[in-house]
Amino acid sequence: MQQPGKGFLVWLAGLSVLGFLATDMYLPAFAAMQQDLNTSAASVSASLSLFLAGFALGQLFWGPLSDRYGRKPVLLSGLAIFAIGCLGMLWV
Repeated sequence: MQQPGKGFLVWLAGLSVLGFLATDMYLPAFAAMQQDLNTSAASVSASLSLFLAGFALGQLFWGPLSDRYGRKPVLLSGLAIFAIGCLGMLWV
């Protein structure tokens, strides 16, 4: 079995950081979100809870798919959905 290259390991490490990066960008924006959306702090906190619940449920969804179809196709599918979601945010 061939060992993965350093570039692949750096790419994989970067992908694993995406979820944590999203949370780290979300938390400092609480006050701005509360003001811009004219809502309560409890509502903004609830949105973070929903975000984290979705992140956790995603693990339960993608894990079995990865076991069945392999890691690479599932990873590329997830990245495609992520990229489409990011592009969709341009119009929000």
